[in-house]
Amino acid sequence: MKKIFNMILLSSLLLIPTYKEVTLVENQNIKFIKDSRINSDKKIKNVILFIGDGMGPNHVDAGNIFKGSPLTFDKVDEKWSYHAYVNTDSLSSEAFKLDTSKSLIRPDLNQTLYKGSTNGITCYTDSAAAGSSLATGKKYTNSSISLDIEGNEVETTLEIAKKLNKKAGVISSDQITGATPSTFYAHCPTRNDYKEILEDCARSKADLVLCKNKSTFKNNKEYYENLYKENGFDKVIYNKKDLDSSSSRLLGLFDKITTKDNDYRVPSLKELTGFALDFLDNENGFFLMVEGAYIDKQSHAHQGGMMLDELMAFDNAISLCESWCQGRDDTLIIVTADHETGGLYFDSSKANKDNIDTQIKWLTGGHSRTRVDLSVYGDISSFIECYSSNFSTLEGLPYWDNTDVFKLCASYL
Repeated sequence: MKKIFNMILLSSLLLIPTYKEVTLVENQNIKFIKDSRINSDKKIKNVILFIGDGMGPNHVDAGNIFKGSPLTFDKVDEKWSYHAYVNTDSLSSEAFKLDTSKSLIRPDLNQTLYKGSTNGITCYTDSAAAGSSLATGKKYTNSSISLDIEGNEVETTLEIAKKLNKKAGVISSDQITGATPSTFYAHCPTRNDYKEILEDCARSKADLVLCKNKSTFKNNKEYYENLYKENGFDKVIYNKKDLDSSSSRLLGLFDKITTKDNDYRVPSLKELTGFALDFLDNENGFFLMVEGAYIDKQSHAHQGGMMLDELMAFDNAISLCESWCQGRDDTLIIVTADHETGGLYFDSSKANKDNIDTQIKWLTGGHSRTRVDLSVYGDISSFIECYSSNFSTLEGLPYWDNTDVFKLCASYL
């Protein structure tokens, strides 16, 4: 159904002419041009980007079976009106041509999808490079955090939102120094430079950062608390009960972010998302990135059941966001992944709701190069008018590059 819907939409939009282009955002390292017709009435003012770390197409299919109905973002209806596939390759993968004539859903039938390296050269992206592409619209070498190969800082959607006088926030079930969240508020050559990431986050213009705590921060708590407060964060909290919507800028670091709601001690991704939506909502609009990090981590560990729990927690946060959008048409929800992890596959003829956790098989402990899904809640027809000619078709759906996801986010800020 998704394939038929999008093929009709795409073919009709290809007949629409492109209008005069105007500059949205420009700095010395990246220039983004958007069509003047994109969101010309400024109806969309909020952009929410959900990133399921490691969430490949087979993860989504397994989640649909486990849930017993389509995941919130895998539905096709009037609101979830656009679905596509996304290429995840980084500059570290550029020597390898991805053979799209082979199955990008069945890694067991396409061995090149999950080989970690060939002749010592990395074949797949990591979360730092992929997250940076989603955040800035540019390609990176693995491990880079929104810093290009010339050493230039590249402006992120969070930074663009702040330039446009919007609020901006980041939520992740990973640590504050995790690769994906870092790409939105930090710029450094390696994802392992935790001190620089923490300092960049403090100096960023983010209004809200909610993640797991990091030992680097814990072991230097007084220094970092002072640094964040000196840079305008009026509150630093460590417990769910201290979430305070009256703060102007808030840093929340938790020992755990649970998959279950209503734990009085620790928050869930859904609860943090609900808090963030109310905290950031304002007349000028906002940008929010929410990452479900442990889909990836449980896939690395080949823990199918726990991966599904993390995927359900991620979907619950998206469902809450969908409910928050009811009765309003000023918000886009964009759901994608940075890459696939584990080479996950299963026999769909044998899998059902009761056994899917045991039917899951894995081909690698690392990442793969299979395409990932993109789902959009809201009207992006004006964006497709401008960019549809950029997209090829893969397995019946438009095929994007991960840098195009940045273009979509930035176009509606």
